[in-house]
Amino acid sequence: MKASLIWRTLFGALLLFEICVGLKLFPIQPTFTVIGLIITLVAVWIAVEYTEKLMRRSSVHDHHSITMAILIPLTVYIDAIGDFCHLYTILPNYDAYLHFFIPSVVTIWIWHVLRALYPTLSNRFYSFMAVAIMLAAGALYEIEEYLEDVYTGSHRFGDAMDTGNDLTMDLLGPIIAIICLNIFLKIRKQYNNNRQQKK
Repeated sequence: MKASLIWRTLFGALLLFEICVGLKLFPIQPTFTVIGLIITLVAVWIAVEYTEKLMRRSSVHDHHSITMAILIPLTVYIDAIGDFCHLYTILPNYDAYLHFFIPSVVTIWIWHVLRALYPTLSNRFYSFMAVAIMLAAGALYEIEEYLEDVYTGSHRFGDAMDTGNDLTMDLLGPIIAIICLNIFLKIRKQYNNNRQQKK
């Protein structure tokens, strides 16, 4: 099965559901606004499609495309579930957990894409750029929340402490993810070297 079929099906199903909720076809309302969820989903979908187009142009064979095709939509689903099931209000730290977990997953994806597109560059470059891009995306997400509040009065943006905590998690999650990834790569490299020496 093509990876693109997986993420397009997952994104499309969620988008259709959110549009139906927005049209009040289902008796359910999110904690904040449907438009915010749709904007987030569409932005992520565009990013994934654009990345896939870049990799196809570069004739890059992605060995982990199926995994990423599931994980990236999963991050959007977790956000939507939290909104529709009101987990943001029921679980006090749900927002903080998501601002740690989702950027961590996306950072690994960005790192993987950078390495696939630019195989001659250093791991330090991949790591730095992955964290930097994710932090920029986190800042844009906070701006989207602010604009959503301005135009809809949803109170999604929160206070200064909430925003500061969100951005801190947006930075902390990717840094820890990159550290864990680099540790894993070093262990795997050492393991492969040991296997080669035994042959």
